[in-house]
Amino acid sequence: MSSDELKPCPFCGGENILEDITQYSQRFLRCADCGCIGPTLKETDRKGSGPDSYIEWERLWDYWNERVDK
Repeated sequence: MSSDELKPCPFCGGENILEDITQYSQRFLRCADCGCIGPTLKETDRKGSGPDSYIEWERLWDYWNERVDK
């Protein structure tokens, strides 16, 4: 899955959704248009490039897309 398959932001409808990692090793998705921060996961692979890295991003994408649209 790629970011092209993510639903738009639930607040502003923006489609510019970015993947990011905090200084505390948490992965999250955020809307570049309004700043909305989506689901956050604790990073298990501190370097962000191991076998768990892709799986964690995929889980975040799934969480982002599972939300209920009103």
